[in-house]
Amino acid sequence: MIQTENQKNKNDPREVLKKRNRGRKLFALVPVLLVLGIMYVIFWDSREELVSQLKETDNKYFILMVALGILYVVIDSIPYKMLVHRLQPSYTLWDSVQITYLGIFLNVTTLGAGIKPGQTYMLSRKGVEPGKAMAILTVPYIYHKAAIVLYATIALVFSHDFIKSEFSDSYHYIYSAYGLSALIIGGIILACVCKPAHRLLFAPFDKWIKNKDGKAYHIKEILKSQLSYLQQESAGILGSVKNTMVIMVVYLIKMTCWYVMPYIALKAVHADISVSFMNVIVTSAFMLMIVGVIPVVGGIGPSEFVYILLFSVLYGKVYAGSTMILYRMANYYIPFLIGTVISIYSFKKSEE
Repeated sequence: MIQTENQKNKNDPREVLKKRNRGRKLFALVPVLLVLGIMYVIFWDSREELVSQLKETDNKYFILMVALGILYVVIDSIPYKMLVHRLQPSYTLWDSVQITYLGIFLNVTTLGAGIKPGQTYMLSRKGVEPGKAMAILTVPYIYHKAAIVLYATIALVFSHDFIKSEFSDSYHYIYSAYGLSALIIGGIILACVCKPAHRLLFAPFDKWIKNKDGKAYHIKEILKSQLSYLQQESAGILGSVKNTMVIMVVYLIKMTCWYVMPYIALKAVHADISVSFMNVIVTSAFMLMIVGVIPVVGGIGPSEFVYILLFSVLYGKVYAGSTMILYRMANYYIPFLIGTVISIYSFKKSEE
């Protein structure tokens, strides 16, 4: 049977890939449109005041926010350097910074789906086996989530009355998010350091997938191998109290870089309201924890929504809007632009 030109085009892998990319781009617009819709509904009646605040932004405070955003990335790169350096002594902090910025770039451009494959590829170019690279990339994620929960725990212990009084209508959701986050990180740590949990996790798949020639069996064995190496890496770090304490302190400092931004943003827009610095830190800690349990595509949507929801209580609606824009510029959009430049440089360098 002779295929028509249209049929050939439909079967062309390049055409299929183009359609998938178009679909991903359209899907990526959903959270963007959601944010714009929220901004329109909430701030349309006060848009002139909001724009006026942004026009009068104090640049020195905004530059400080951008600097903290960069410092966050540098600190976030330290664990990668520590883990990879054990396998490749020539691996530097600058290499780790490139890996981190690549993750930021791919989070936006691939809606998060390409982060680990892209970073794994770059680590493989540095001589790290792909299976080990995937495991290495997972360990910092565990500490990141653990730091968020620990920060929220400290905030909960010392600021329970503030949370209950200021967020009387939503504190139940805050506590629910805290419980879910703690459950998630507890499960991840258990799977990483406890071999019985490892066996229990794969027991159903071992029972159902027995055909050694099948694709599913091959994928299962790859996942088991990666998790096994992840356990080895995690045990070497989580098993050491000293290493765990050092890394957790580093990650708490990293999170602080983000948590102080809303307070600096308030200074940047010349807000004439009095808000406790510690209360801003506490609100930021719970904001990021809530965002962490909401499904998100490409990092856009929940962050803006939860920021406005929580900080409107402290700042008022208009100041919450203007500071949110500065906050997201400093910790998302500008890092993405920096990540774009660094990622292009990294890929060109890796191909030389």
